Amino acid sequence: MENHDETRAVAALGMDREKAAAVIMSTIQGMRLYYDGQFGGKRIKLPVQLGREPDEKPIIELQEFYDKLISITLKEIFKRGEWALLETQPAWDQNHTNKNLLAWLWSLSDQKIVVVVNYSDIVSVCRIKLDVRGYPDEFVIKDLLNDESYTRSTEEIFHSGLYIELKPWHSHILEF
Repeated sequence: MENHDETRAVAALGMDREKAAAVIMSTIQGMRLYYDGQFGGKRIKLPVQLGREPDEKPIIELQEFYDKLISITLKEIFKRGEWALLETQPAWDQNHTNKNLLAWLWSLSDQKIVVVVNYSDIVSVCRIKLDVRGYPDEFVIKDLLNDESYTRSTEEIFHSGLYIELKPWHSHILEF
């Protein structure tokens, strides 16, 4: 998201958009590269030749967010699991905000993690069909990023899809 040739992410995107972009970059396939000062929200872009930099107060909220995100993505599923893009379907007729939502699945053995990101400036909703065969009639989905838990019906998720509603630039990392 950042490098020495570009404006710092928090300065270019703002904090909410940077968080959404960080979730995407940190949970898709491939190597994850972070730039010096990105976790603390540094804003001053310095020439690479400069050997020193001014003190900048870290943005504590952003540091805490990255600490949590990095601890989540250290899980084995993000290293050895299988990745698959998911289709976001309209939650109801005439609502097409599902196009603002990006979703993918990581799976490893019997563990699954679904990542959903609203990369837009409006509240967006969708349904995501998941294979939950073999799960109990109701089961708990843990949102690792937001410290929430949801009890959901296997039948509803299998037939209608998991209902997702996200505020602008927000994300879920759902483990089940």
